[in-house]
Amino acid sequence: MTALYAPGTEETDPKKQNRALQLYAGAIATNTTNITALQSASVVSATKFGVVGDGASANDTAIAAAIAYCVANNVTLGFPDGVYNHASTIEWAYPRLRVIAFGANVVFAHTGTGIAHSFNGLTHGDPAQGVFECVFGGAHRIALKGNSGTTKLAYVNNWHHGEMKIRGRDAQYIFYGDNAGGTGQAAAVSSTFDVQISQNADGVAFSVVPDIGLYLNSFFNCIFVKPLVEGCGHASNMAVQMVGSSNNTFWGGSAESNLAGGMSMDSASVHNIFLGTDFESNGGSYDLHVTGSYNTFLNVQTSATTSGQLIDGSRNVFQSCILQSATVSGAKNLLENCGFLVAFTDSGFLNTIINPDTLATAVTHLDASLTLASATAVPAGGTTGLGLGFSSTTNLGVFFGSGVPTLSAAQGSLYLRTDGSSTSTRLYVNTNGTTGWTNVVTAT
Repeated sequence: MTALYAPGTEETDPKKQNRALQLYAGAIATNTTNITALQSASVVSATKFGVVGDGASANDTAIAAAIAYCVANNVTLGFPDGVYNHASTIEWAYPRLRVIAFGANVVFAHTGTGIAHSFNGLTHGDPAQGVFECVFGGAHRIALKGNSGTTKLAYVNNWHHGEMKIRGRDAQYIFYGDNAGGTGQAAAVSSTFDVQISQNADGVAFSVVPDIGLYLNSFFNCIFVKPLVEGCGHASNMAVQMVGSSNNTFWGGSAESNLAGGMSMDSASVHNIFLGTDFESNGGSYDLHVTGSYNTFLNVQTSATTSGQLIDGSRNVFQSCILQSATVSGAKNLLENCGFLVAFTDSGFLNTIINPDTLATAVTHLDASLTLASATAVPAGGTTGLGLGFSSTTNLGVFFGSGVPTLSAAQGSLYLRTDGSSTSTRLYVNTNGTTGWTNVVTAT
């Protein structure tokens, strides 16, 4: 009952608790029969607390009362179809709070400034762990609408093992997840998110073009079900941004027709899986910019974006994907059974391309020939790390360049001189593990 009282005024007497519920809820009649009826129901309608979905009434106090009652009595809060205006931030992150839409047309319209909907588990949950097993949406999707003063439409922080199903529009950031403001573990762990961000969903253009659709900082082991992100990217922001997020799975969905690129993944975003996700027609930057490592892309499609795709992380796997103008500048990435529509450039190190299906030119074929650093000019004296490497020994391999070798390499490495003109200036072997090279005299 703590949530229904001011600090230091908690009441333990059941009759007085019952009376406090009546006073706090406001819209609840003050007789025992109505309270008992509410407590026996597994789902309580928000309208019983005076919540009105007419698109005009202010619902801040009534929604807070409904939430408090459901938290105290461990029942589900339901909203019938309607437009529910609110000016303040609605706090939804209470332990095991379940909020559902009774129909397919439940809309929350934020008329104030700042954060519209807070799913910050550190506020009302465990200060070190957050909240667990919350539901927001249920079988039907809940629509969230902001305005020019809304900074974060849905703010997620330490909201774990939950389920969310929303559609968002008209805010600076639509879905913003972060692990901040306390000693929490992550923005979300093992939660499922079904998020749609598109002005095509209801046929009305954005009144506020979002800077970012999905901002995913510190998400771990979460599932994103058919995420849809369209029309975002104001102020030159990539529409979907992953920061320090790992072991997440994306089932289908798309990021397309965004203004400044599709999705970016930083170097700390690793071990994520994308299954059948579509990135296309994103202006201003890359469809897909992967700086992280050990990510897997299966049956992913990209197209119709000028900058194409940039893979500068390492050990990522692309299988049966359609890539447009892909550039791989990272190391030890694998691309298998992929189609390259326009162009493919491998400027990285020890990347593997197997069985490409291509309409592009200058694509490396592992089953025909192997081309290293095809976009790199011959370096004078060679370049450390630019060559064909062997084993786990750093810089053990075959290198190349013009003029005598000056690069540092492992002992036993070979250097091919492209401008050698005699039997003693064509081939060199490293003798000391740094920059010591000795020429090898050939027969002719």
